[in-house]
Amino acid sequence: MTNIEQLKKNYAAMSDEKLMHFAATEKNGLTKEARAVLLNEFENRNLDTAILEPSAAELNYDKERHWFFALDEKRKGSSNDTIFSKLIARNLTEEQVAGIIKCLPETFYSDEPFEDFIKSKCETSVFAVNLARLVYIGLCIFGIAYGVSRSSWPTIAASSVLLVPGIYFFIRSHSFAGNFWLKTIKSTPENIVWIKPITVKHTIWYIVTLYKTYHFQLYTRDNRCIAIDCNGDDEQKIFFEGIKKYIPHAHIGYNLNIEEMYERNPEGFINALQNKQVYEPLGLIGFNR
Repeated sequence: MTNIEQLKKNYAAMSDEKLMHFAATEKNGLTKEARAVLLNEFENRNLDTAILEPSAAELNYDKERHWFFALDEKRKGSSNDTIFSKLIARNLTEEQVAGIIKCLPETFYSDEPFEDFIKSKCETSVFAVNLARLVYIGLCIFGIAYGVSRSSWPTIAASSVLLVPGIYFFIRSHSFAGNFWLKTIKSTPENIVWIKPITVKHTIWYIVTLYKTYHFQLYTRDNRCIAIDCNGDDEQKIFFEGIKKYIPHAHIGYNLNIEEMYERNPEGFINALQNKQVYEPLGLIGFNR
């Protein structure tokens, strides 16, 4: 049973009173999909859906809605001037509108070196993870074989239980390799919300630094992540020129507070950053805000 089907079942099992209480107290923590299912249940019962409408405080918090509006307009073929006028009509300042437009991805844009780079790096990253998973699966199989040789049913059972998720994630990972990430970047760039830079120092006895390697992790609204090695000036140039065009709205940077905000609510990550005034999108790097 999928999450959506489970939500439908849960909401359908609630009484009208319980459902309305749930909507009033829990709607702010629901994902867009969960809200849609809840709204559908309200409509099926002819309940007042006004309780699900965002309050003025919620609208003020949801600053990202203006960016989504602009993105939708751009995909419809609207020019930047048209988008600018429509955003001004939404009571935004010219400075705010200029910032939103700078954070819109390029449409009909193609950067073959960047696309080849992303696909190759993502495939390499997935391969490394799957190699570790194969070792894990091998250890589980060894545990089963050892249990059989010793007629130890607890060992067999424990190894079998551990084996199942290993096989599941190994098979599933092929659906989220290079092609998946390239398609996400090109077709649904709004799903990537955070670029986390990581610098690894390679030292001798933690004293003398021999060299550094650089990695960037891409995080999505639905809590997926991929690590991309980016070493050398050429690779860094290809990477940064590409992401500024494809995903200029994504936040770049790291500290513990930012990581906590993402872990708390990946889907609402950018809104949380904006309301804490710590949002640093790629499109506004060097832009006088």
